[in-house]
Amino acid sequence: MKKIFSVLILSFLLTVPVLAQETTTIQVENIKVELPNPGLMPDNPFYFLDGWMESINLFFTFNAERRAEKLAQFANEKLAEVQILTELQTQKIEQNRDKFLEKSLELQNKYQERAGEEVDKIKNITQERLDIAKEKLIENNLRHQEVLENVLDRVSENAKNTIERVIEKAKERYSQRLEQLNEATKNKLKEENKIRLKALEDKFNLKREDIRQELDGNLTEKEREVLQKRLEIYTEREKQELERKREMNKQMVESNNEALKDDLEQKTEVEKQELERKRETEKQELENKTEDQEDGL
Repeated sequence: MKKIFSVLILSFLLTVPVLAQETTTIQVENIKVELPNPGLMPDNPFYFLDGWMESINLFFTFNAERRAEKLAQFANEKLAEVQILTELQTQKIEQNRDKFLEKSLELQNKYQERAGEEVDKIKNITQERLDIAKEKLIENNLRHQEVLENVLDRVSENAKNTIERVIEKAKERYSQRLEQLNEATKNKLKEENKIRLKALEDKFNLKREDIRQELDGNLTEKEREVLQKRLEIYTEREKQELERKREMNKQMVESNNEALKDDLEQKTEVEKQELERKRETEKQELENKTEDQEDGL
């Protein structure tokens, strides 16, 4: 019996990585998003083996760049779990949907955090490869925001609170990672993602207004309490977004001031050198004139 169980586990560990490479495409607003096949779902009794496999996979990966890639892949698989959990209607999932969602979201957020930590450890590669790793991380955080915002309307109020907190984390990571890039790359990504970020902002504002309108209706005390909690989360998200924008503007002003200071110092140095050259020329001309006068005498 033990041998049979061991063979089953070994077969699982060998086949899951292959399954995880398959992808599925979902529509988020006007954007097609590719997500990996998550493999086993939380309602499967062997779901715990999925975590074992991921831990073993990471344990035997010693390169920070590869670890970051694998952690991002695992985070995407957990995101796919969340997407599927909001769609499946099996009895077990319907009875435990919030619990399953919370577990998948917890792992998704953890893997995203760890992927960023591994990117920070990357050494001994070209700057171009490092920039690509950072850009992939930023894209991943934006994609996670889009997918999670898209499933909000399909989950319970309790699950909404959990998802909104995870969205906020992804938003923070996106902004922080973006600021770590050089100005040229940062501006390029801002321009490329402008439409997607505007769509997220519009959806956020619309949902916040929907909650306010619902609070004006006839609600039970429990329903009002749940909605009030959600509104507080939205208010906090708005406050943090304003803080981020304020900090970004401050950094931009400081950066511009530093650039102006450098330009002024460079200009002053050029003018100083020009003045020195002019003085040297006048001095030389005066010496030549003096020599000519002495020769005339």
